Amino acid sequence: MKALEEIKVSVYENVYSKNPKVISFQEAIFMCIKPTYASIINSIRRYYQEGEHEAAQQMKIKLDCFTPAGTFDGAHAIKNFLQPSNIVGLDYDHVPNRLEIIRLCAEDPHTIAALESPTDGVKIFAYVEGIEGRYREAQQIVSHYYNQLLKLESDPACKDESRLCYFTYSPNGYIASLYQPFELKYLPETENINATVNSPVFNETTVSEISEKEIEGFLSSYIFLNPLVPGKRHSNLFKLACKARKRQYPQESVLRGIIDFFKGTDFTVEEIKSVLRSGYQTVSNSSTNSRPTFPHSTQNDKTTKTTYDAFEGKAEEDEEYWQGEEYRKNTPCFPKSVYENLPNLLEGCILEDEGERENDISMLSVFTAISAALPQTFGIYNHKKYTPHFYTVIIAPAGSGKSVAQTGRYLLVKYKTFKFII
Repeated sequence: MKALEEIKVSVYENVYSKNPKVISFQEAIFMCIKPTYASIINSIRRYYQEGEHEAAQQMKIKLDCFTPAGTFDGAHAIKNFLQPSNIVGLDYDHVPNRLEIIRLCAEDPHTIAALESPTDGVKIFAYVEGIEGRYREAQQIVSHYYNQLLKLESDPACKDESRLCYFTYSPNGYIASLYQPFELKYLPETENINATVNSPVFNETTVSEISEKEIEGFLSSYIFLNPLVPGKRHSNLFKLACKARKRQYPQESVLRGIIDFFKGTDFTVEEIKSVLRSGYQTVSNSSTNSRPTFPHSTQNDKTTKTTYDAFEGKAEEDEEYWQGEEYRKNTPCFPKSVYENLPNLLEGCILEDEGERENDISMLSVFTAISAALPQTFGIYNHKKYTPHFYTVIIAPAGSGKSVAQTGRYLLVKYKTFKFII
């Protein structure tokens, strides 16, 4: 557990900045409690309360922001993540009694900080030991804990390390001098299990009796019957992980065999680890009575008398998720030649240093926006009337990066301003 001044985060001038500076988490929270941003935050809140949500949002995206989860080298993308802070941040939107919620959080020893958000919500921060490589699991546990405590539902978009937190002005905010961390504990050389959940664990004698040859035979036969080929490898690997967990095969041994199988392919080690971890965790959370377990030693919080728990995953839902990931990865993107031949107007609208998928969404958004700026524009071809209007529909879960579609909306704002000037 670190002292607050030792916890480091990255600070950006705005959401589009790629040049962060590093400060302590403690300094970031004090900047929110002190009137550093009082003027702009009060303006944002006034616009928001008057129903001018668009004006409030335009001011909000210009705010300085920081990454509670740790430090980054460049833009706040996962690929640029450097050092974890062990901090999990939660957002609660549309909270009518914000000061009461902050008071409740301040009374709980796990709360490291609690603030009023720039509009009408509350931000809560907690420290989690053993978070490296397991941020989503930590976020689920902390979220579930505070959801029970506050009888509210946190924003599910705050699920990975790249999530930004806007600076705010919260004179009634709270920062702890001492705090009690949540803990994610590991079982040595077997698998990762959250010690605060009543999960089944391996019997040491059973594990020692399992030979590498037995695991190798299992992998060989399973892969023969369920080929890990592009289009099915995520979902089939997830099923393999579930079966391996039920057979009490150590995760590290299975991982070694799978890595050898995919050597030389574009299926990265990190992807393999992620799918395996998901399968093992799903079975651990759902099969609490299948093997000997630790006694039910729930760790109760002295204030709230509630226990730590994680969401109970469903194998079917996780399998669908990995199948969807496979489909998404195999969906074609626009060729680079399209971007190389864009007119200057469109080229300036495309986001830089984003992934191929994000660039495509950004360009479709811009096309849609431009088509909306061409009223009563049409052409006749083969005796039929054609208009240049596009429609873009994006179906995606919260926090998946679909916000890049807003680039087209910003283009419309500029177009409207330009039109009125003329």
